[in-house]
Amino acid sequence: MQQNYKPGSNSSSDTAKKTKKTFWDGVTAIVKKIFRILRKLLTLLSEILHECLHTAVFLFSIAIKFISSPSTPCLLSIIIFGVVLIVTTGQWYALGLWFGRLFGLSSIGGYSAGFIGLFFGVCVNAFQLSSEMWKISRQFAEYYSKNNVNPNLETDADVSVKQRLTQWLSHDHKNLKAARRISYIVETTLMITYTLLGNFNPFGLILGVLSLFAPEFALKFVASTISLLGNIEGDSEEPEQKYKL
Repeated sequence: MQQNYKPGSNSSSDTAKKTKKTFWDGVTAIVKKIFRILRKLLTLLSEILHECLHTAVFLFSIAIKFISSPSTPCLLSIIIFGVVLIVTTGQWYALGLWFGRLFGLSSIGGYSAGFIGLFFGVCVNAFQLSSEMWKISRQFAEYYSKNNVNPNLETDADVSVKQRLTQWLSHDHKNLKAARRISYIVETTLMITYTLLGNFNPFGLILGVLSLFAPEFALKFVASTISLLGNIEGDSEEPEQKYKL
């Protein structure tokens, strides 16, 4: 029995199968590509998260080392002293300007009065510290100990020449303490006068109190932290590292 043959029927079926196969292959390839991209993104995010964790741990370790370092309190105390010094010198300069205006000085004369006030403030604070340096500097304390200086000597009554000679340096120190008391009286009087008459406001009161009491405290704080904590780090180093430039 003869079968009817239709030209092109097999080729059309093959073409349809190839087209269908190519379509699903394309869909599969697209899905694979999407998942490859997702895997790469997840891998990238995982690496970024990993590096972020490592960085956070590293930064935290640096923070711990900085906080626990003996040099950190020294640095902070120096910063505090610098702030107090700026406030104090600014107060003395402003006091000089204010006194200059009271005497009619302006422009160059007023600025000169400000610098005179600043210089006077430095001198007053130097007098205040003169009898306290043995509490701040080891060099002063060693000299006082070597020469038997009594920093607590107060009386001058019924002192014979021989006693004065044996305690000469102690009496000199007593004179420094007297100068210290006078300088405090002068500074307090000037600062109260300027605060009440020239800069009377809450902020001015705070600056006045800081300039009166903070410089000596800040200097002692710096000296204490440096002499105690600064030597801890130096003594913990190896000798060849300690003296290495």
